[in-house]
Amino acid sequence: MANRTRTNRNEFHLDDKEQYILDEKFKLSGMKSKSAFIRKLILYGYV
Repeated sequence: MANRTRTNRNEFHLDDKEQYILDEKFKLSGMKSKSAFIRKLILYGYV
């Protein structure tokens, strides 16, 4: 993965309930990458 186009890394912390909600919404989205899912949520507000 030497040729990544996204070079900035972000980190955040979730409690167990928040992690559960994120995981469930990610599963429902049908997306293959959790990173892409979170990126889309941040940029567009919905998936």
